[in-house]
Amino acid sequence: MKRLYSIFPAILPALTACLMSGCIHTYPHGEGIDPQNTKVSLSIILENEWQTLPYDMPLLSQPEDGSRAVGMPDYRILIQIVQDGAVAKQQQLTIPYDEVKDNIISLPDIFTLDSRPCEIAVWCDYLNPDTGDALAYDISLPSQISSTMQRGIDLYTQDALAGYASYSPMTYGHRGDGATTLKVHATPVQGRLKLIAGDYEAFMEQTRQAREKGERYTVSVSYDSELPLAYNLPQRTLMAPAAGESFSTPFITLYAPDDVHQIASDRIFSTPSPITHSLTVSVLNSAKVVVSRTPPIEVPVASGKVTTVSGPLLTWAVSGGFTIDTEWEGEIIIEI
Repeated sequence: MKRLYSIFPAILPALTACLMSGCIHTYPHGEGIDPQNTKVSLSIILENEWQTLPYDMPLLSQPEDGSRAVGMPDYRILIQIVQDGAVAKQQQLTIPYDEVKDNIISLPDIFTLDSRPCEIAVWCDYLNPDTGDALAYDISLPSQISSTMQRGIDLYTQDALAGYASYSPMTYGHRGDGATTLKVHATPVQGRLKLIAGDYEAFMEQTRQAREKGERYTVSVSYDSELPLAYNLPQRTLMAPAAGESFSTPFITLYAPDDVHQIASDRIFSTPSPITHSLTVSVLNSAKVVVSRTPPIEVPVASGKVTTVSGPLLTWAVSGGFTIDTEWEGEIIIEI
């Protein structure tokens, strides 16, 4: 018995090592996979309800051979992998519009990651399919993405989405073959603004004689509050607040159904939670003299939503008074 007890101390370490080795490399479905090298595929889900709204005219022309439908630019995808607070990997891809099915962009084995947890950030916007040029954004600095469009323009080619996912092999796991697929839900990073003149017909009547003599008018929108001019992709934050933003657009004769007369529009970087901005609408004549100006209007703007300001925007000098009615089912309506 003494000899038997003396053998156990020598056997126990070896047995423990074998058991621990088996725990690391033995899996229910075949041979074990080293979690130090996991291939990651992305499934980017484009959640952009604006694609279903008939609010734009296509910018791209139809080729004579019919090879591409009108208004179908390519998608530009920027992917960042952040580990330990720094960008570890970055990749930019161009995806033809007609290769995206059911608003899902599938990218198999896009990265190989080690065992460290990481955050994945995805940016999606549009490229001109003929030149490869960006249509609306400068993403050369992902921490400060900015629009290249003039303020006061609202076109479908300005749609931009961002999405995020977290990954850790200790919690997420993989399929058993050293690979995993992550879903990234990409949503708009801007809110849209529309100004609808409920007093359009009244303004047309009041200015009829002046317009017949050649008078021309301009609608000017001035923001009384700061607007963010950039978006920080890795940190999911708004950047570069600026005061004194404004834009002007010529007043034109409109022929719209249901007496909906849109006189101006804009896009603003925003968040899913509404941010309230203050703006003033003015009408100027050819001599740049103000003939009508509203008081400051408080306008909530949220990413992925359309804020519609409707009321006497052209004849405030003779109208006056406003009320606010806010709805959050995809569109914010403010009646003045």
